[in-house]
Amino acid sequence: MSEPLDLVVIYDRPSDHPEHIVARRWEILPGQAVPREATLFDDLDQARLLMGYSGRMRMAPLDLDDPVIVEVWI
Repeated sequence: MSEPLDLVVIYDRPSDHPEHIVARRWEILPGQAVPREATLFDDLDQARLLMGYSGRMRMAPLDLDDPVIVEVWI
């Protein structure tokens, strides 16, 4: 079995946390995406600061992604 892909998706006020920016970590395994921990922020700059320190690379969402997805960090 290969190692899971670990990524963080930044959401702008998703339905489960309508008053926050949410950074949710996902593990991508063959045939499934498993949600892990989520961190809540008051604004996007705070989330981006944390992600920048994590050494991850920022990617724009795909056209078909949910509109609340701001960016993905891998």
